[in-house]
Amino acid sequence: MKDDEKKAVIEYWERFLPTSSDIESVGQQVMARATIILAIIGSNNPEALAPETRKETALSLTLLLSDTEQDISESKENTASHGAISQVVAARLTASMELLSEGFSTWEVYIKSSEVLRTLFMYAGDSQASSLQINRTARTAIFHIANSHMPLVIGTLTYDMMNAQKMEDRLACMKVINMFARKRPQLLFSSIPRVVEAVVKTLDPNVPNVRDSVIQPATSILHDLVRTYPFVDFHSASQKLAVGTPEGAAIIYDLRTATRCLVLEGHTATVIALAFSPDGKWIITCSLHDANVFIWHANPGIFGMLANSLSSVTGGGSKKNSERRPSAGSSQKPYKAFNFALTNPEQGKVL
Repeated sequence: MKDDEKKAVIEYWERFLPTSSDIESVGQQVMARATIILAIIGSNNPEALAPETRKETALSLTLLLSDTEQDISESKENTASHGAISQVVAARLTASMELLSEGFSTWEVYIKSSEVLRTLFMYAGDSQASSLQINRTARTAIFHIANSHMPLVIGTLTYDMMNAQKMEDRLACMKVINMFARKRPQLLFSSIPRVVEAVVKTLDPNVPNVRDSVIQPATSILHDLVRTYPFVDFHSASQKLAVGTPEGAAIIYDLRTATRCLVLEGHTATVIALAFSPDGKWIITCSLHDANVFIWHANPGIFGMLANSLSSVTGGGSKKNSERRPSAGSSQKPYKAFNFALTNPEQGKVL
């Protein structure tokens, strides 16, 4: 389409946007069509739309998403046994999801991004047979947004998982976390410590009604994280969960009390792997970047921590290794430390 033709299309349809027209005089279908046409142009070529038109299009997309949500709710109320959603309603909803996600970088400054994400989370967690296409489109939209806005996505997910007023909203967030762990684990990689912290907090025994409602999906999430990421491990007998962090710490949680019970600080770079011993008394951590493997008491108690603070680290007594020992202010020192070197396969040299 030539520039003058595109300009004419924009000038014609912008007057029919929901934010600048009346539904009684224009009609819902015309407003939806105007929103979709301008959103397609804005997603592919944002500069073709004037700033004010971009804003009106972004707001119209969110209206299309929320109005369709209301239409679906009314449809379900009026249809026995949650019957099928009309094709028109489903088409409007999937179009708004796709266009919001594809042009998210353009629309983000004009909309309440977290509210849009919450709507997508709700549909992504809805597994009703009558809305499978909507369910799939919502999941695809979330992945699309997460590719470039993962901090926003994970921040909204973890906050709502812990604080949403409705239990169904918390459960929807948990389903989305599971979806990431199973389908897009690379996107979740850098956010695992934050996710683990949020999941553990939902298991607080002091809030039994929440714990009872989320224990099954929370267990499923933790199982998937342990299975997928080498820096997450769980010891069943002691109900201890450990996760490595990018800062070089390993955090151990007690799932019976939903609290941190130990923070192991020794590495100077990302902990890329860890594991409990079979009896749960020890935990081993590894960092490739600082080339160290540490063995720790997983449950030292006050006397074990005192003994560790007074003893020297055993093994690998080089100057390089000693420089990487935890500071005197750390809560615990490793029981043993091993330094290693990686070989460059191309040159046969030690790195």
